[in-house]
Amino acid sequence: MIYGILLTLCFTTSFIPQIVKMWRNKSCKDISVYMLLLQVIGYLSGVIFLILEGIENLLLSFNYYSGLFIAIITTIGWFLCNEYDKKKEFNKSKRIT
Repeated sequence: MIYGILLTLCFTTSFIPQIVKMWRNKSCKDISVYMLLLQVIGYLSGVIFLILEGIENLLLSFNYYSGLFIAIITTIGWFLCNEYDKKKEFNKSKRIT
């Protein structure tokens, strides 16, 4: 049981350093969007598996649902940050010329 709780906490909180890094640096250049999309697909697959198999394990459900939620939030943050990066680069190039 303790390993399941530890697993859930680690997987769920593993995105927090990336979110903080994007927020502080106002940049997402160091973070791969493909990794984020694979995380979303993986957690979504886990949620679908739980639903289709009728599994009602609270720990597994919390792990997959919370992981999916934070993966989606991080991915949305990446796209918003990427737009910010593009605008920043455009304004920087505009000032140079």
